[in-house]
Amino acid sequence: MKSFIEFSFFFYSKDLGLNTTWDDELSYILTPSLAAYELEHSTGVSAGNEEFQQAIRRAIPDGHTFKGFPIQFVHRNARRAFATCLR
Repeated sequence: MKSFIEFSFFFYSKDLGLNTTWDDELSYILTPSLAAYELEHSTGVSAGNEEFQQAIRRAIPDGHTFKGFPIQFVHRNARRAFATCLR
């Protein structure tokens, strides 16, 4: 699913005349945070938020802004997920 969304986003951006670069380090940082978010969603117990914020602050260069948010789907259809992200 991740590969399809990256592939789709690459061509969507290209059609808009934009360049897309994937940051593997940021992806690595986000993985446990997304797992913690999913755990919080299913159990109601929050964990690791402070560590996530610190990691993002260290990873994002000065003068840049991290604009991300988690999205959850009740399906595994990557095409539908990508379309939803574009709304």
